[in-house]
Amino acid sequence: MSAMGRNADIAASLISLHQWLWGIWMSVFEYVFSLYSLLLGLALAHLLSGLAKVVEARNKVRLGWPTALLALQMMLSLAIFWEIAWRARSAVPDNSAALFASLIICSLLFFGAVLVIPSDVERHKDLDVHFFNEKGTVLACIFVANLVAYGSRYALMGWSSFAYFSWADWTELSVFMGACAAGIFVKARKPMIAILTIMILLCLSDPVATLLEK
Repeated sequence: MSAMGRNADIAASLISLHQWLWGIWMSVFEYVFSLYSLLLGLALAHLLSGLAKVVEARNKVRLGWPTALLALQMMLSLAIFWEIAWRARSAVPDNSAALFASLIICSLLFFGAVLVIPSDVERHKDLDVHFFNEKGTVLACIFVANLVAYGSRYALMGWSSFAYFSWADWTELSVFMGACAAGIFVKARKPMIAILTIMILLCLSDPVATLLEK
């Protein structure tokens, strides 16, 4: 056998070994979740960095309740989508549709998270103005991300993937989506604070219930 033939055999063996090790070390869920974690982690880091800039410039910039509540809602949304992905870990299908659905969801959440706090925060004396300029886009990102998440879940994994949902879960999801949709269009400050408070309380209902059960 020539040297070229031996090298080809060695390369083929290495490729086979790589594919075998890939199958052992990384499941379909881990493959998709790596992209999910990267984008959601970057979104959370960007949001926290923006909040840190606001705290640093607190003598010049007024945060305001609307922006604070929207930032909290976005952080909760990021955490909840992480949890949703983890709960679906045993049913993630081995196809590109799952990867692209994850890409769309994470891109929406990242885009929304970036808009919560302005990049030039020191130029804003009151963040309420920025809030009302961007809150519709941020809430629309959250709304569409939820639609894509639950829609793709049904399309890829079937109705059985919702087996753990109770009537209370469906009620909470419906109220959350309704509040989120309303928040996109509401222009007044106090109603927006009320809407965001409702959304936050709904997001916190599950962890609080879990703690009370123990």
